[in-house]
Amino acid sequence: MHEAEDLTSQTFVAAWEFWHTLREPARAVSWLFTIARNKGIDHLRRNNNIQHEEWNEELTNSSFSNNHQISSETRDRLLDLRRGIGNLTEDEQELIRLRLVAELPFKQIAQIRREPETRVKKRYYRLLERLQAQLEQE
Repeated sequence: MHEAEDLTSQTFVAAWEFWHTLREPARAVSWLFTIARNKGIDHLRRNNNIQHEEWNEELTNSSFSNNHQISSETRDRLLDLRRGIGNLTEDEQELIRLRLVAELPFKQIAQIRREPETRVKKRYYRLLERLQAQLEQE
């Protein structure tokens, strides 16, 4: 928890220090996400001692242990989905997080990733199709 707070603080300090370099205020959100993304990547590179399996196990145990209202079928499907997402590349996982967790529009995701918007959309929808196919096979 403290690491997340530290990274958030570092992100906003960097944004404050370099605010004068922002040429288009309309792009401030994607600019801020880019800073946050870079801070996160730097942090992971410095602290590469946490394994993905540990994260997945921690998420699985904490996410469902307190929620007794979920049916076992729904719980199993969510775990399958989590496993499927865990098997994606870091790049693909980031795309899912930006769209579904951060709820950013494709235009801002494209700005953050420095890719054309049409490519981002195409990759995102193909990724969803692939996850759907995986879930249907299980």
